[in-house]
Amino acid sequence: MIAGDGNLKLTNGNEITVWSTEVPVQSPNNSVAVLLDVGNLVLKDNSSGDILWESFSNPGDTFLPGMRIGINLKTGEKRFLISSKSNENPSPGSFVGGVVAESAPIIEAFIWKNGNRSHWRSGQWNGVKFIGIPQMNADYLNGMGLLSNSQEGTWYFTLNDFNNSLIRFLYVSPLGSLQIINWDEGSNDWNVGLEVPDNECDIYGACGPNGICNKDKSPICKCWEGFEPKSYQEWNRGNWTDGCVRRIELQCDKINASLASSDGDHNKPDGFLKLSGVKLPDLSQYHKPREITEEGTEESCRVWCLNNCSCMAYGFVTGIGCMFWTGDLMDVQSFSYGGEDLFIRVAYAELGTIYIYTHL
Repeated sequence: MIAGDGNLKLTNGNEITVWSTEVPVQSPNNSVAVLLDVGNLVLKDNSSGDILWESFSNPGDTFLPGMRIGINLKTGEKRFLISSKSNENPSPGSFVGGVVAESAPIIEAFIWKNGNRSHWRSGQWNGVKFIGIPQMNADYLNGMGLLSNSQEGTWYFTLNDFNNSLIRFLYVSPLGSLQIINWDEGSNDWNVGLEVPDNECDIYGACGPNGICNKDKSPICKCWEGFEPKSYQEWNRGNWTDGCVRRIELQCDKINASLASSDGDHNKPDGFLKLSGVKLPDLSQYHKPREITEEGTEESCRVWCLNNCSCMAYGFVTGIGCMFWTGDLMDVQSFSYGGEDLFIRVAYAELGTIYIYTHL
């Protein structure tokens, strides 16, 4: 109903308000509710035509074409998807999906569980797709985009169906999966075209800090070269949450601790281990290059990282540029196809036994 104050209200059988739009209305008698052809339910002033409230700005578990989800850093507004408790109970569930800009211009999509615990991560947006979802092909990319305005501090993910024959929407299930659901004219029914997470390695941080996950290997977790399990006992039990630690201290750490030796390999500079075809870690930061070119080069990124002791790893992705990491590397996954190159800082003494590992 539209109440006396002009707001749209949902009441139960005892006329107790269950939900209300709760927006300021200057002319309550002029309020009307309209369901638009695109699926947007709006409350508007029928005289002026001003929209007072709209469902597209207050999403539930479904993301329709024409909607925006994202953040406004200046106002603090967040438009996230919220799962239902179950297929039978539409009240808010345990999972929230949205996009974040932890280090502009680096944008990622997340699903969080129980408020703030990371459940799944898309990988970084390269201007065309999320690079941590290798199965995102041209069919899924059609119409997907990111609208950003660094001056206004806004970052919104959009879905627009320019191809009228392609009918689809995104959905966060009660179990925490993000699904792209398409209309199949052949079967005259909806079907799930893409669903993430879809394996153990898609779950955030499956192998702990500095571990890499490969769904096609057994066990699925391993430490990359130069690292070893933090707890061999727990690792052998299949509990990988503690992750991996370095075998040999970095030269940077020795210099900072005034422990550098003047002979042997102990005083030689650190190097990099290259992992190919991987999902780049979480908490990436953007390095703005000094070059005239907007993104810089992979070589300039490597030199910069090597000369900065806080840089533990770097990656260079077309469409983003130079990214680096300063702490433990979390949520790295090996793909059978696709993925990016990750360069991990290791001690010089490890370089003699390190090779270029592709698809670990």
